[in-house]
Amino acid sequence: MLSPLMGPAIRIDDVKPRDRGKPVTSFSTPFNHTYNPAASVPFGFHSSGLPLAVQIVGRLYDDVGVLRVSAAIESARPWSHRWPPPW
Repeated sequence: MLSPLMGPAIRIDDVKPRDRGKPVTSFSTPFNHTYNPAASVPFGFHSSGLPLAVQIVGRLYDDVGVLRVSAAIESARPWSHRWPPPW
């Protein structure tokens, strides 16, 4: 399964402390409970210059498959030479 992790980053001042994790955990928490292997892979950049990512989720015990798909995405969409703008 391939899912988005979250949209572009929002200003830290716009989020109350207790709400900061909600946008992230809505996609990642279920797989912690089901023990499915998962990986987050940078996928490019929003028009604002901030990084975006996708999450790969595999079948139970298919860690190698998740790592293979992650490596393929990283090879197809290189990102390590780019950095988001400073705040």
